[in-house]
Amino acid sequence: MNQHKMYRCIRLMQLLQEKSRNIYTIAKYLQVSNRTVYRYLKLYEELGYTVKKDMFNKVLLIKL
Repeated sequence: MNQHKMYRCIRLMQLLQEKSRNIYTIAKYLQVSNRTVYRYLKLYEELGYTVKKDMFNKVLLIKL
């Protein structure tokens, strides 16, 4: 994983622990595609985080 990806993963983690955010807003903020955001969320789930998604496409990251 290169430094830019690591930086985006950390920024996303910080962003989602503050409050829930829309996938499209996250992608725009990180300057990546929506698909990339979903890949990062999958990575967090594999690391033991819970990713909660509501019907408005907003996600929240929770560490159990």
